Amino acid sequence: MNTQKKRKSLRPWQGIVFFLVIMAAFFAVCVPMQMAWGIYGLALTELLILALALLFALIARRPPGEIFPVHRVHLLPVLGTVIIWVSALLATMVITLVQYRLFPAAMSQVSGSLESVIGSVPAALGVVIVCLMPAICEEAVHRGVILSCMRPLKKTWLIVLVMGILFGLFHTDPLRFLPTAILGAAMTYVVVKTGNM
Repeated sequence: MNTQKKRKSLRPWQGIVFFLVIMAAFFAVCVPMQMAWGIYGLALTELLILALALLFALIARRPPGEIFPVHRVHLLPVLGTVIIWVSALLATMVITLVQYRLFPAAMSQVSGSLESVIGSVPAALGVVIVCLMPAICEEAVHRGVILSCMRPLKKTWLIVLVMGILFGLFHTDPLRFLPTAILGAAMTYVVVKTGNM
């Protein structure tokens, strides 16, 4: 019998449990690291969640390509991805502007904190830690492990909704919830439709 057939498929509850493990690690380990070491703590946070995603794949005995589908890109899906990404980005910008209007002090504090953390290191290192590392590590968690667990839901809209909510919650800030949820939903839609992270 084929080992692929022998293995049980991943289930949505496993994705939720994994998400809760990530959040527990975030509050118990990562927040203290970030408070103590600033942007370097953020880098360690990203590496820790990547390690947890890889550990999940090992424990679940899944080949990396199954949980982290990365394939050669083709022109048409890239074009569609760009259109979806720009649309999601515009939506998040509108929401952020509305939030600035409604909650100016809180939004200024959020953006000021982010600027001070990024500005604490040379620009190139800041880009690597704040842009590149999350693009790899957080995507391994969300569009990798958790999405792999959500696939049995079958309905694309439901998977996109659940993944958007989880991605918004992952960022732990009520003011960032809606923008990050929209981005998470858009990225999930792209991966579901293309089969490519």
